[in-house]
Amino acid sequence: MTRKKVAVLLAMVLFAAAAVVTSIVVWSLRRPLRLVNLCPSLASSELFVGVQATAWPTQTETSVDMGTDFQYILRDAWVTKGVKTDQGPDVGMLIHVKDYLGDVNGYPGEVTYSIEVGQDGFVSVARTDDLEGTRTYWKDKDGDLFDKLYQCYLQNGGEEIQ
Repeated sequence: MTRKKVAVLLAMVLFAAAAVVTSIVVWSLRRPLRLVNLCPSLASSELFVGVQATAWPTQTETSVDMGTDFQYILRDAWVTKGVKTDQGPDVGMLIHVKDYLGDVNGYPGEVTYSIEVGQDGFVSVARTDDLEGTRTYWKDKDGDLFDKLYQCYLQNGGEEIQ
């Protein structure tokens, strides 16, 4: 083979490898994940997980304990990679999931996750012991996560968002 043929063949191989790597990266960024993968406490037994939620822009200091209904909605939700932002949604819910089992999930002691779900489909998840270092940004894949959570919130005594 001549040098020209070898160079063309090498360029084709490099181009194909770059295309494969690019497609893998794009697939991994766009693939849907279950929320339980981001917040392992949701997979725990209902006896050891506490879930608490607060809706905004309601200006109340009260939160509603949700129990297992809320946990199941969150656990079964699908999300896709979102865009990092410093501004949360105008209407949303802040959910704290507390895992009392300690190092069952690989963390010592009590672990709390903060999950923010917006009416616009915005979702962020972070461990409360390191909010900035662990926060990830997601988008609700089906677009109905906020509605399900809000209905559960109302059914458990939460105040209606005005």
